[in-house]
Amino acid sequence: MRSLFILALVALLNPLITVRANAQQTDTIKHSGSDVGEIHHVLKSTGRKTKAGLKRAGSSIHHVLKSAGNGTKAAIKRATGDTVPHPKHKPGGLNKVARNVSGAVKSVGRKGKSTLKHASGQTHHALKGAGNDVKKGLKGQSDTTHR
Repeated sequence: MRSLFILALVALLNPLITVRANAQQTDTIKHSGSDVGEIHHVLKSTGRKTKAGLKRAGSSIHHVLKSAGNGTKAAIKRATGDTVPHPKHKPGGLNKVARNVSGAVKSVGRKGKSTLKHASGQTHHALKGAGNDVKKGLKGQSDTTHR
């Protein structure tokens, strides 16, 4: 009965002790918080400026590369005499060639992967069969030695 009373007392006083301990910790943080706050704000503003600069640089690089790519594509179209297709028509010309090349590469990749998987499956099957035969042979030998 006495231990039950002590446990109940500890359970009731525990939140009060915790609140008091937390209050003491926040007081210590407030005293050193001004320096930490200044450092935090300086780092945050520096980070924002750096991020904005990187975004500007990335945007200008993207613009240059996009212009160069469009110029190259236009030059190739002029050289090959390719025209712009009707808007309702599926893109042709260079886009069609690119699709065909992409499809061919994917097809070769699929066939290569299939061949590799098939060969590894056959090898696994052969090795598994050989391993099982060895186990059967060893089991047969052990059965004869124990008789």
